[in-house]
Amino acid sequence: MKLKLAALVGIVLCCLSGFAEEDLKIGYVNINEVFEAYDKAKGISEVMRAEREKTAKEYIKMEQEIKEEDKKLREKFSVLSDEEKGKRRKNIQKKIQKLVKFERTRKEKEQKPVKEALAAIYKAVETVGKRDGFDIIIEKRQGLFGKMVLFAKESLDFTDEVMKELLKKQ
Repeated sequence: MKLKLAALVGIVLCCLSGFAEEDLKIGYVNINEVFEAYDKAKGISEVMRAEREKTAKEYIKMEQEIKEEDKKLREKFSVLSDEEKGKRRKNIQKKIQKLVKFERTRKEKEQKPVKEALAAIYKAVETVGKRDGFDIIIEKRQGLFGKMVLFAKESLDFTDEVMKELLKKQ
């Protein structure tokens, strides 16, 4: 996915470079740097860790219950009626579904502050980009397959302007 994005950005830049009569203003932002400096994002990792610790015990307990129910079913499988086997299987399935829902809810809770912080950062990028007349803004970061921006003049970096814009909103 990231490789496709990098290729798409490259293709767009190549295509746009053909428009010699129109000068494009291109900039980049180091989102990770902005995120780390953003006050509303600073405590997020601690909140995420605390949330994980808080829910870990309950998750383990639910998981143990499922394992115990499954073990009991396997131990008594040959002596249980088909009806009783079905009931116990359904009960185990319900507990598994409850565990999956619990984990999904935990992850959503954990990711909510990150999404909110990123939304504010992206809004600041958009505000600065529009205000300063940028045509294209690229995220500078280290990706899975290497750097997303291989080279750029320092003058194209407007990470500091985005951080200033975020400070205005606090």
